[in-house]
Order: sequence, then C-alpha cells, then structure tokens
Amino acid sequence: MKKVREYLEKSGLRLKLIENTDGTGIAKQLRDHAIDIVATDKNLTETMTGLDVIAAVGNSGLCTDVLLYSGKDMEVKELRKKITYGFVDIVESKEFADRLILLIEKSIRRWEDIIHLRGLVISKIIDIELKLNLLFAKILRVPEDMADIFHDSILENSSSTFEGKIKALEKMMEVAVPGKQERKKEGFATLIKDLHDLQRNRNYLAHCKRDLKEDNCLVSMGETKKFDKKKVMSLFSNAQDVSNIIDSLGGKLSVKLGKRSKV
Repeated sequence: MKKVREYLEKSGLRLKLIENTDGTGIAKQLRDHAIDIVATDKNLTETMTGLDVIAAVGNSGLCTDVLLYSGKDMEVKELRKKITYGFVDIVESKEFADRLILLIEKSIRRWEDIIHLRGLVISKIIDIELKLNLLFAKILRVPEDMADIFHDSILENSSSTFEGKIKALEKMMEVAVPGKQERKKEGFATLIKDLHDLQRNRNYLAHCKRDLKEDNCLVSMGETKKFDKKKVMSLFSNAQDVSNIIDSLGGKLSVKLGKRSKV
C-alpha cells in the first residue's frame, strides 16, 4: 500500500486504512465506516471469498467501489451487476496498486460531478419507492402471477404518487396498530417521517439545476444549496436506514394486519 499512500499524500489526500484479513464482519464495517473502496483478494478462506465481499457491498446499498485481485478468469461484467451504486474492477494478479490508484481517481471524478451525485440520490430514493411497492403486494397478498399487473396498473400508474403511497402506508399502520403511542414505540411513526423527508429531497433534486457561479452546487428557484459528498453520504445513509426499517417493519405490519382482518 506504500505506492497508494504516497499517491494520496501527493494529491493532498489521506489514506484511512481499515484492515480485514478474512472478510468476517464486512457488512458491519460497511455500516460503521464511510468506505470509498474495498480491495479484496478473490481467495480469502475456505468459506469466504472476494465474491462474498462484493455481495456484501451490493447488499449494503452504499456507494462503495470494489477492486478484486487474484481475479484471473473472472467476468467483470457479471460482477458489476451485483453492485448498484458502486463500481467493480478486477486485477488478475496480486499486484493491484496501479489499478487501485486508477480506481481512486475514477471515484474522485464521480464525487466531483454534481449531476452524477444528484442522479445517485434520486435513484436511491426510487429504489425505496419500489421497495414500498413490494411491501404493498405482500400486505395485500397479491398472487405471484398477478404481481406485474398489480405493479404496472395500480402502483405505477400516473395517479399513484410517492406521496400517495406514503399516505396509504400510514393508513395501513393506523389500522394495524391503532394506538399512536404504540405506533411510535414500534417505529412506524419514524418511518413515515423519514419517507416524507426522502420525498422532499427527491422533489428538490428533480427540479434543480447546476449553479454556474459556484462549483458543486445546485440551485432551485433562485436558492443555492451546497450538495457535496458529505451531503450525498448523509442522504444515502438516511435512505438505507429507511430501507432497513421497511424490511424489519414490513413483515410485522403484514402479520398485524392479517390478525385484525380475522377479528
């Protein structure tokens, strides 16, 4: 890593190295640290490989790139499909410093592109809306062979807005858990508030443009707002938290509604 460290120092950057020798706990490390790039050997242990690391990065939903070394005969196109927001590159040998420097340069360029950053955040929030669609299909027990029709005709028609879906979810929560304090205790109230925040951010980003007077800024209706890497990571983190809450509360909500329908 000496060559990489020297390159970063010459560029005015600092290397914060988080070591993990066998891939254990990679999901937690991704949650706990703002990791830009993961460099991993394809061959880690008998039960863990670099492919598992790539899968963990993909499941994290974060903008983390992966460099897989010792990746001879691996198909990079297939691996890139496993990560939505990051980038995957492969080095056939264990000598990966030069390729890692190129990946760092690519990452820096992406983070300096305000339009790219805006697109990432909008895409992330759209993914949250699609997750709500799946939750509705589960709660309403839509048969699998009708799922596509339900999605296209009801959830994604021109009258079905993100705001409308949030209101529908809130109504379902009120039916499933009538008590306001109980809903708050269960975490349902926080989810609705967070969804509204995401909706506002998406609306702002969708109707703003680049500020020609100031780098890395967007402007909407004459109002300039700074939109940099820190802001994007914050929005991504919030969106990922919402996604996790939907996963954890979705099943609980479905069960509670099922019980009430039998009463």
